[in-house]
Formats: sequence, structure tokens, C-alpha cells
Amino acid sequence: MNAAIEPERQITDVGGQRILACDVGNSRVKFGVLSLPASASHALPVCLSAVAFPVDGEIKWEQIVQWVNDGVTSAYLAGANPRTLERVRTEWTKTISRVPLQHVFSPPGFLMTAVESAERVGID
Repeated sequence: MNAAIEPERQITDVGGQRILACDVGNSRVKFGVLSLPASASHALPVCLSAVAFPVDGEIKWEQIVQWVNDGVTSAYLAGANPRTLERVRTEWTKTISRVPLQHVFSPPGFLMTAVESAERVGID
């Protein structure tokens, strides 16, 4: 299946800097555009748009490119699936060069976990 497994969500922008976050899990690759508060408050970012794709499916880069073209100023990658993390990084570099993708998390050993199967648990 090549379609997104979750439909795109959109919310009215609240102003402020826009960032793109990508979470690579064991079953889905999730993208979201976040609006950081315009002031220096401690308010949490607001998710403006989000979409998810199966980890073994095609990522519809056209949507991500549109978000970047609509004012995303920085992008961050995190996840628990090394093979797919590398695939997303490679495809990002080929598709979107205007905004560098910053890798902020990858296993192993970044977080201490106390679960039976750490390879089956995401960062959330």
C-alpha cells in the first residue's frame, strides 16, 4: 500500500517559527509541522499538520516538500529504527536540500530502557 496510513491533519497556524519533526518508529514514519510560540513563553508547540506512512511503504515526499516550501525553517529526525532512519535521511537529502535534516536521536544506548524487547519499543 503506497498511501499514507493516516490522513493528513491541518490546524490553523498560531504564528511563530515552523519546524518539521520526523519520528521513525517500528511500524510508521510520522511527520509533523510544529509552530513554536512567537514569544519566549514556556508554551508547547502547536502541531499544524501531520501525516504517517507505513515503515515499509513509500513516503509521499510531495507533501513534505510542500510543508518545507510553506515556511518550515528547520527539521529534526528521531527514531528507534536504524534501517528506516537511514532511508529517511537519504531520501530527504535527495528530495529536500533547502532545509537540512538534523538527526537528534538514534539507538542504541541513547535512552536506558527496562523492557523485555527494547527493539520493539518506540521513543514515545
